[in-house]
Amino acid sequence: MPTTSQFPPPALAKLVQSPVLMTILRNIRANWRIASVVSVFLVVVVVGAVASRVQQASTIHYLWQDNFSLGHLDPRKWTPLQGGNFYTPPTLEYYTTSALQVNQQGLTITAAHSSDQHTGFAYTSGGISSKGKFALRYGTISWRFALPSGPAGVWPAIWLLPADGSNRYEIDAMEFYSNNIHTLLFTNHYKDAHGQQHFVATTYTSRHDLTTSAHTVTLIWQPNKLQWLLDNVVVKTETAHIPDVPMFMYINMAVGGLGGTPNDQHFSPRHFQVSYVRVVAAADTTTAP
Repeated sequence: MPTTSQFPPPALAKLVQSPVLMTILRNIRANWRIASVVSVFLVVVVVGAVASRVQQASTIHYLWQDNFSLGHLDPRKWTPLQGGNFYTPPTLEYYTTSALQVNQQGLTITAAHSSDQHTGFAYTSGGISSKGKFALRYGTISWRFALPSGPAGVWPAIWLLPADGSNRYEIDAMEFYSNNIHTLLFTNHYKDAHGQQHFVATTYTSRHDLTTSAHTVTLIWQPNKLQWLLDNVVVKTETAHIPDVPMFMYINMAVGGLGGTPNDQHFSPRHFQVSYVRVVAAADTTTAP
């Protein structure tokens, strides 16, 4: 039949009363203050390191930037596009300053039905250029933007052209065709030794509607590489036919063209918003006085 167990067991009682364990317990009790001080010190060091990283990230020096925070377009940095027939084949918009607004959201470019029949164009839209005011050769540039929602018909783009007026190169940092709300296009255009135009395009396709949230495109331009990042993810890299001349920026929204044919009867105003343009580094820059 079962017997009643002794508690604590003799072996455990002997261990608890052993001189070795008693010495360990006395040391822990005597040194708990030191352990506490060391723990606090380590916490302070870790928190300080994190705070230093955060401060460094928040104090990045931009070589050139525009956060569109003046309440109007900065004339020291940009020239508004004016007129029509900027492209071949021609698109359907007439560029006007009335299509540009700068407010808390940044720069907003609006494409709409034209109310001025004298222009000969069915639509108005807007665009800006840094030509003659800022150009760079090599560097890192970021643009934060929100794409226009709605059906086919508009073609927002961010692109660079040579500051010397030649057409040897063109870098399309971003193109969006509103007839496909899941894709963006990134392209490097160049001329060969015989003057023939070529381009290398990459189409990025998302599972999601790209017009439902803002995005950041970053262009890393080095002597031997062009790299595009979308929301901090590399989406395209080119190592041949890299532009080697200073280039300026265009930001605009065309109507028609590769964006698809707009439905005249159901075309409501479409908005392309740009929150900022930031140049982190560059080998050479040209800035208007």
